[in-house]
Amino acid sequence: MPAGMFVQDNLAPDDNWVQVELKTTAGLGWASAGFFYVWTNPTQEVIGLSVDSLMGLVGVCSVTAKPSVFGSHAHLLVATGLNVYEAGGGVLDFVARTDVVDMTVNSLPFWLESQSKSTNVDALVHLSYDLLVVPGGGRIVVEALAGFVYTNFGEGEEVVDFAGNFSRITSPNMTFTSTPIIIT
Repeated sequence: MPAGMFVQDNLAPDDNWVQVELKTTAGLGWASAGFFYVWTNPTQEVIGLSVDSLMGLVGVCSVTAKPSVFGSHAHLLVATGLNVYEAGGGVLDFVARTDVVDMTVNSLPFWLESQSKSTNVDALVHLSYDLLVVPGGGRIVVEALAGFVYTNFGEGEEVVDFAGNFSRITSPNMTFTSTPIIIT
């Protein structure tokens, strides 16, 4: 996780958001901003669980390949999804992935000008999953996240800006709906 990526955040009922700035200039990597929700099975019976959440993204993303003797490359993928964890355990599954931004630029060797792409992001993504199984008395943690995957070489650069005026990543709440599982 790049240091200083989080600019500001708010955690309150139906008002969860984070402002994020990320600028990368070397190599490849990833970062994410996530909101965690916990549900405990109140019964001793195995329960089927559905989860639903909305995630909003408002900001600007750009990629630039600057002039370089050997050429430059910049790629940025912004995706949303749900990570499902067992309490006290690791990630069980990454589900409900939706790509929001996918941009690539290249600058050829000895190219005299930078190559750039930029896009305004204003997306509302419905994240849901219906196949969770929670044992009696068990606890499950679901993370609604926005992930940023970047790749660059030469003089490549990616910028993620969800921190300007009215820019942010939101996940106001998550709805958990339980359904009894019938074992025959």
